Amino acid sequence: NYTSSEGVFYGSGGYEVAGYNRNQGWVMWCLAEHYRYTRDRAWLERAAPVVIRACDWITRERQATRHIDAQSQRPIQFGFLPQGSLEDVTDYWTWLSTNAYANLGMRSVAEVLAEIQHPEAQRLKEEAQVYYDDLRAGFFEAAVRSPVVRLRDGTWVPHFPARQERRGRDFGWLREVLEGAAHLIYCGLIEPDEPAARWIIEDYEDNLFLSEGYGYPSSEFERRWFDWGGFSMQPNLLIFPVLYLQRDEPRHYLRSYLNPFAAAFYPDT
Repeated sequence: NYTSSEGVFYGSGGYEVAGYNRNQGWVMWCLAEHYRYTRDRAWLERAAPVVIRACDWITRERQATRHIDAQSQRPIQFGFLPQGSLEDVTDYWTWLSTNAYANLGMRSVAEVLAEIQHPEAQRLKEEAQVYYDDLRAGFFEAAVRSPVVRLRDGTWVPHFPARQERRGRDFGWLREVLEGAAHLIYCGLIEPDEPAARWIIEDYEDNLFLSEGYGYPSSEFERRWFDWGGFSMQPNLLIFPVLYLQRDEPRHYLRSYLNPFAAAFYPDT
């Protein structure tokens, strides 16, 4: 439900099918990472007008949801990008990961432009912060509206739905696991040492990775949790091991890195 295309990154090398709205922020973040790895100032100066337009597209499009209703209530999508497709999931909703990566991309662009003293860096930083604040408020409100989930130690924790309109679990592993709440941590909308980060990670480990509806089914969780757990279907597609690095939990990281490595290792290739 976007109104313009000026500043949109979409597709690569001819792969431009399906409506991967989530890719906007991802590409912006990748361009910022390219500079961080290469330190190629001349390249960034050439790329600056393009990445600035990408940031401005996000700021411009999300104005459509920044309105208060007649009862002075903020809608659950306040300040988010308009509804649209996600990736292989083409339903139009206000998706968590689309917005999380759009904000990560904006913040990353603003940071690298600040490193070269670009005159637009401060403006983009301020706009990214407003977006960040809107997203934090919306994501935590969505968790308030959703039922809590039970962990295997008998405790219950809040749940962040994969789209703002949803209360509780979504349908299928792609929405709930691959594009789910873990990206709030990875994209910096929830800090790794916040209580909410632990809620999210333990929910993935206890209820999603080894499950009938969202992962690899196993009737022997207590026997299999260590060597079968820690990763999603399509191993290595979900950026989960990084969360343990961010939390300074190296043993957990090694398990969540090596398990999918073993599951997806093909010696012939």
